[in-house]
Amino acid sequence: MKLYGLYGKSGTGKSHTASEVMRRYNIEALIDDGLLIHEKKRAAGRTAKNETAVISATKRATFFSDSHRREVQAWLTEHQPGSLLILGTSRRMIRLIQERLGLPEDIEWLAIESFQTPKEIDKAKIQRARNLHVIPVFPDTAGGAFAGSWFRRLVIRLGVGRAEVLMVKPVYTAGDRITVSSSCVRDMIQILAVPHIRLDKMKLDYERVQLSVTTGAGVGIEELADWRQRVLGEIQEQLGLSYTIDLYWKSISREALPGAEEN
Repeated sequence: MKLYGLYGKSGTGKSHTASEVMRRYNIEALIDDGLLIHEKKRAAGRTAKNETAVISATKRATFFSDSHRREVQAWLTEHQPGSLLILGTSRRMIRLIQERLGLPEDIEWLAIESFQTPKEIDKAKIQRARNLHVIPVFPDTAGGAFAGSWFRRLVIRLGVGRAEVLMVKPVYTAGDRITVSSSCVRDMIQILAVPHIRLDKMKLDYERVQLSVTTGAGVGIEELADWRQRVLGEIQEQLGLSYTIDLYWKSISREALPGAEEN
């Protein structure tokens, strides 16, 4: 299967542009916000635009649920499309979807700026500010793709032609936007600290955590790797966030370590 990844910031018109990209590259299927679309119809999955909060919408879009993931994997296994386009706000998000669905690692990256002019991107941002989103399916199939109460047809231009897509207002709104503070992530890492691993330094950057640790004499690389994986899993599970953790093994203490400390 040939994978394509169309990435761009939220509100830049990726869903609006997906039909043109698929036509240009002759792509058979599309993954957009948790929905698998084939021949402009819902094939499997559920759209994140039906979720009631931003965090749950993020989980839906990245296939956090086992049942959601298995449903999409089953369709892909049965139908074996030759090519698939994945939409995401970043390469990292698309890579996360690829890994969770067990798809091939090779991805041809496509930036939204390659298909949208600055004027078109600004127009898409205005629509997003009004809480208007596009789902690239035939409007007649709206019931299978979107459960919200408001939607309408939208005719878009594709080069010399035109196509119909679905414009919707998601169940969640901008007013539901939740920001998880860095102190919350710090607190969770502190809680997950174990007696023989001490946190000497912690730095949080966007989607990245840098940890410097001192360990007891009996702690090896395998224990550190297991602890790091546990921290990653708990942050994802409890906060609905995906981080990269860089772990620096600063030193080994000859004395017993009481637990974590934050500097």
